[in-house]
Amino acid sequence: MAKQNPATFLPDVATTLNNLANLHNDTNEMAIALSEYREALEIYRELVTHNPATFLPYVATTLNNLAVLHWNTNEMAIALSEYQEALQIRRELATHNPSTFLPDVALTLNNLASLHWDTNEMAIALSEYREALEIYHKLAKQNPATFLPDVAMTLNNLASLHSDTNETDLAMSAYQEALQIYQDFAKKSPAAFQPKVDLVLKNIAIL
Repeated sequence: MAKQNPATFLPDVATTLNNLANLHNDTNEMAIALSEYREALEIYRELVTHNPATFLPYVATTLNNLAVLHWNTNEMAIALSEYQEALQIRRELATHNPSTFLPDVALTLNNLASLHWDTNEMAIALSEYREALEIYHKLAKQNPATFLPDVAMTLNNLASLHSDTNETDLAMSAYQEALQIYQDFAKKSPAAFQPKVDLVLKNIAIL
């Protein structure tokens, strides 16, 4: 059907490939997942030439999925390239529709920061975490229930990075700010947030 009516059915083919790839990724069948993600990406890139507004987000998501896979298989340079392309697309999308795409920008920055930390590029990781934190702070002013946990998550990441570089005072400050946010949320939703409180307390204890 996709050959007879590509505009209608190719998006469904790509979605199915992405879902299959996620499944194969979860079952540790990386080579199959890689092939499916790549085929999905190829379809989405083709669809973008006809309808970028609709399909660029799918290109970015598939690149992000590929980056995670390549990171998990220790192919850091490929993962970095895919994250960076995903970030570039999401930044562009966010200029036109920030409420929808700024969270994706922040998430990709968090992922890139963690990758750069993993490859010992601390200064780059620090810059990316800080930009992600700035975005989440901005989003949390408009929608605290949704984005304050992301502020706390990024603060915890930032604090752990500072701890790793022996900047104890900066680490403690960020941990305490993250802890306060998680404790506030744990009062209303302990099942979801008490484990996060415990994690930050553990991080503080070993600082």
